Amino acid sequence: MGVDPEEYHDDVIRLLLTVADIEQVADHATNVAARTVYMASGDDTLLE
Repeated sequence: MGVDPEEYHDDVIRLLLTVADIEQVADHATNVAARTVYMASGDDTLLE
């Protein structure tokens, strides 16, 4: 009567890949924001 882990295998993999994609989008947004601050003010402390 327990839950079969195989039943959720594909869903969990898809969720993990989606989370990784969202993290990558956030990283890009952070880079865009840092470059915008640099372009507007010349402050390069946020640039990597």
